[in-house]
Amino acid sequence: SPGVETLQVDRADGVVTITLDRPQVKNAMNAELWAELSAVLDEVARRTEDRVVVITGAGGDFCSGADLSGGGPFRGPQHASFTMAQINEVPLQLHRLPKPTIAKVRGVAAGAGLNLALGCDLVVASDGARFSEIFARRGLVLDFGGSWLLPRRIGLHRAKELAFFADIIDAAEAERIGLVNRVVADD
Repeated sequence: SPGVETLQVDRADGVVTITLDRPQVKNAMNAELWAELSAVLDEVARRTEDRVVVITGAGGDFCSGADLSGGGPFRGPQHASFTMAQINEVPLQLHRLPKPTIAKVRGVAAGAGLNLALGCDLVVASDGARFSEIFARRGLVLDFGGSWLLPRRIGLHRAKELAFFADIIDAAEAERIGLVNRVVADD
């Protein structure tokens, strides 16, 4: 995909692998990454030869969530609600994508990164993966579709527990509570 700097996009036999490529910040999503992911999802939706999407992260981590450094996605002259509307379009695109999606999670999946994984049809985690709805530690509410996805995936009361306490859980616990479909060896 032309003009993509924060993602790697590989195609082979109908499988599109989208790799978040900001390993120096555990693939934290900045405004550029959100815009590029949106464009790639649009492209995949239109291409009949693309049959399935795998989303993963570079450098041993899936995604540590939103990049809040330097004011995060709200820096610049744009109003915060406009910026959030742009950001929230990405999980909607993922939900509407007429092709199966698989999150391939290694390392950390936290905040919006966890919710990106939950937005996929299937979540496969390595045995070393860690998960957290970290928003409460930042004084934030769940975003990126998490408030809708999480209770549907693991039940309302377990979702409240993860949201309120922002605990970090390992892959075995994530599988036990139904957060992920399966856990496999890291290799």
